[in-house]
Amino acid sequence: MKENFEEIIKNKSDKELEIISKDHVFYSAEERLYALDELKNRNKFSDELATEQKQLEESKKDEEEDSEPRHKIAIKDFIPHENYLITPILLYLNVFVFLLMILSGVHFLTPNVESLIGWGGNLRYLTIHGQFWRLLTSIFVHAGIIHLAANMYALLFVGAALEKAIGRNKILFSYLATGIVASLSSLIFHDNIVSVGASGAIFGLFGVLLALLLFKEFNVADVSKKNLLSSVGLFIFYNIIYGFNKEGIDNAAHLGGLLSGFIIGVLYFLIIKEKLKPILVYISIPTMVAIGIFYSFDNVPDNFGKYDSVIKEFSINEQKALWMYQENSNLASSDEITKYKKRLDDEGIPLWNKNKELLSELLENEYPEQLERQIKLLLDYTDLRIESCEIMMKLVENETDELSQLFMENNTKIENIINELQELNKNNR
Repeated sequence: MKENFEEIIKNKSDKELEIISKDHVFYSAEERLYALDELKNRNKFSDELATEQKQLEESKKDEEEDSEPRHKIAIKDFIPHENYLITPILLYLNVFVFLLMILSGVHFLTPNVESLIGWGGNLRYLTIHGQFWRLLTSIFVHAGIIHLAANMYALLFVGAALEKAIGRNKILFSYLATGIVASLSSLIFHDNIVSVGASGAIFGLFGVLLALLLFKEFNVADVSKKNLLSSVGLFIFYNIIYGFNKEGIDNAAHLGGLLSGFIIGVLYFLIIKEKLKPILVYISIPTMVAIGIFYSFDNVPDNFGKYDSVIKEFSINEQKALWMYQENSNLASSDEITKYKKRLDDEGIPLWNKNKELLSELLENEYPEQLERQIKLLLDYTDLRIESCEIMMKLVENETDELSQLFMENNTKIENIINELQELNKNNR
């Protein structure tokens, strides 16, 4: 990396070198020092640039001490400074969010699903229906202190190595971009899982690091580079395999973050080689992510959205059709009987048949076992309501003990299903 960048620097004009020396957004501290050294060699050194060089050189010693990758977390990895700022800030932000969750009453070991959703967890049905911000907030929410500790350890490991190599702006951009892609991947592959945690973004950082190591653009000694590559490869391999064999681990997010991070790492490599302008990366990546979000929101199956819509329509039809239980069925004249039967034909049986049709369509999709059980119970409930309407049609014309008994038995069955549905809903909370 050093030799390549020094060659690039020599071909720059004085004005371009001065711009690079002051640009902490697109260039690392090391790259800015190269530009300042070249200006000094050309005798184009102002007092302002000399002050800037002195500040950069004062921090270079600490940077060089930290440049060799370590396999253990040190105290200094928790302390932010000029050339290592974003990683500790991200760590403290994740911890801060977790502390707020605990103070609000969320269980510190096993938070429930409602709590995770309330704090910004990523759930397809909610996210695609206007709450797109969950793609970002979910990467700062954790499902317990063990989940948080494991992710923060991995963040420090990769962040301590990567931030000093690519700079604060690139690592922040990588973390946020790959975190959002990881959330989007989870949303695409999981229809009813609440996805939380920084692991997708952390896998993204590992992807960036892996790309730079493979393309030999990571500025450490060859032995350390080989050891670091082995460590990164082992971390990725183990966690992906473990994720496929362990329930509750969101490998879709891990793989989405890893792949997007590797792509960003390749783009950073092209920037280093001056084959790509930095601004193009900072524009193209968010643009592609935005396109991916809008396309996914329009095309992913929305089974739970459909379920919610059907249940709302079911309830409306149910309220309309229950009029027969609220009005007097002791009809004296034949005209009253005819009107009553016609109303059952128009506003009773058709509404229940419509509900039956809606529920049958729902069963064409896959749902969790308890939700599928609920739909089937509602279908049984609907069939019984239709039977009650048919019995009532006969009762209003000819009230017999047999028909009355049949109607009462049917109502008892309906009450039993209602009780079972209420118990099922209680268990789902």
